[in-house]
Amino acid sequence: MLKDFIQAYEAAKKANIPKVWKAVCFTCVRAKEFKTATLCGLNVIIHPDHLEDLIQHYEKFGYYEELISLLEQGMRHQNAHNGIFTDLGIMYAKYQPNRLMDHITAYSQKLVIPRLIRSCEMYQMWSEAVLLHQNYD
Repeated sequence: MLKDFIQAYEAAKKANIPKVWKAVCFTCVRAKEFKTATLCGLNVIIHPDHLEDLIQHYEKFGYYEELISLLEQGMRHQNAHNGIFTDLGIMYAKYQPNRLMDHITAYSQKLVIPRLIRSCEMYQMWSEAVLLHQNYD
């Protein structure tokens, strides 16, 4: 709240609690401090229970590119889970459809396929949906 985002990041690092990481991340997003928000967000997205809240917060303010960038960095994190790969696919379907097919072919083993199929059908991405059905047997 004091607009000292680096100090807030350091405090969150000491606490190392998802709720604190999320609070600092959300404040940084509202203040358009995306570098610090990304540092905090990487510590939030490794917890599947908090990933959806983070996505909703970024989308609420219309920061789609920043969200996609955060999820792409999160895929490389050692604690990455399948939800990160799936949600990144959903973001591609919504905002960058030309990147979805490559994402599916590269990470088909790490996707929650039924969830991504629903998104592909919602956004009428039929060739991607067919590929997902084929991968899902």
